[in-house]
Amino acid sequence: MMVRLRTVQKLSASDYRLTLDVADDDRQAWDFGDCALRIDLHDGPAKHLSSPRGLLRPAFELYSLSPDDPPTSTEARLLWEIGDAVHKYVDRVFEAGILCPFKGRPADAPERSEILSQGTAQVRNKTIVERIAQECGLALSGFRSDPTLELYFDMARERQEMGYIAKGWDDPGFRIGTLIQVHHLKAFTLIANAFQAMKICATNGIGISVHETMDSIDLCLDGVIYSEGFNRDTFIKTLDSLSECEEKIKALIGGAGS
Repeated sequence: MMVRLRTVQKLSASDYRLTLDVADDDRQAWDFGDCALRIDLHDGPAKHLSSPRGLLRPAFELYSLSPDDPPTSTEARLLWEIGDAVHKYVDRVFEAGILCPFKGRPADAPERSEILSQGTAQVRNKTIVERIAQECGLALSGFRSDPTLELYFDMARERQEMGYIAKGWDDPGFRIGTLIQVHHLKAFTLIANAFQAMKICATNGIGISVHETMDSIDLCLDGVIYSEGFNRDTFIKTLDSLSECEEKIKALIGGAGS
């Protein structure tokens, strides 16, 4: 499998959209120009990120799930080989500093390995979150990934907001949380019931923090699931505990908002 750069579109100071040609001499009648794929790259001085588009997305997801063990079926094997080839091509682009020139020597082998490992883990974790959310009947939206966040999704069931799920690049697990906005007029009610609110969260294994803004007092509730134990059952249990805490705290303070 061979990859060749066709075009580069600069989207911002550190964001680029690459169109790649993929060809394979081992497959007849498949030459450069027959398979064009796109991938978005964030090539900044401090962080390198990739976001595959179209057909390349399932190819990356399949490759990231088993980078050392290609599937046996014909269709899956083809996607895996495309993901493998483009993944290695993107790693070389980042390593050489082609889009974002580096100062001094290029990253050494351990640093390059860490960048590749982070990208592979991101695709794997994003795939797992999307699969579990679908199994639980949740809709994900508002995906974000930046130098701080490996992934972020807003969650909803039908028209009901269900909080968010997020993971930082250095976090050991996933954070499932929600936000309760309390109007300043209810500050005294909140203070009077603060201990009870903390007790409710502690009983359910949910963390709580308070942030004050110009418009409201924000109660941030969240539960953490370590990556090794993240599955459908632990996700549902944490989400149920979070919802229970949210309902009880809102009842304590007489609802949210004004």
